[in-house]
Amino acid sequence: MERVPWTFDRTGSHRALDLANTVSGRLTDRPTDHLSEWQRVIDFAEQTGLVPESEVASWRALQGADPVEAETSLAAVRRLRDALYGVFLAVVEDRPPPAESLAMLNRWIGHMALGPDFEWRCVDAPEAHEAVFMPLVREAVALLTSPERHRVKECGADDCAWLFLDTSKNGSRRWCDMKQCGNRAKARRFHAKHN
Repeated sequence: MERVPWTFDRTGSHRALDLANTVSGRLTDRPTDHLSEWQRVIDFAEQTGLVPESEVASWRALQGADPVEAETSLAAVRRLRDALYGVFLAVVEDRPPPAESLAMLNRWIGHMALGPDFEWRCVDAPEAHEAVFMPLVREAVALLTSPERHRVKECGADDCAWLFLDTSKNGSRRWCDMKQCGNRAKARRFHAKHN
């Protein structure tokens, strides 16, 4: 039976934020990690265009071919995810980023160099997964070093905590997803008002 991959929510409107949002229920005592195994990392990479379709099968094969490397890579991608969440949440809350999150992001940045064609390249990366996630890291750095970083917001739903890039004209977006969090928040307000 063919495995049906998890479809990742892309309401972050930016690949780095979408990666940060691969934990649901972050504020609860039972968060759900959607990067539960290496195959889920490749699902994410495939769905966000980080891995070309022609290379997906070889990346998926890593788990069977070298389970230890797949587990190491999974842990590294989760650490990157958590670092991105920490740094972007600090932007939202207008405070300095956590030192460990910034150090992790800088470690990834340290594996990039500008090539003679003025394209960023992954150099000296000790792990193969880093090459896959370098475009996402570059995009995160580009966002963090631009005025657009002030458009990063945290979902207004009490039980969400996902991050998103507010691309609305007037900067008034409140929820990561109006259909999910926005409607739940409106329903709660309605019930509180009428009960």
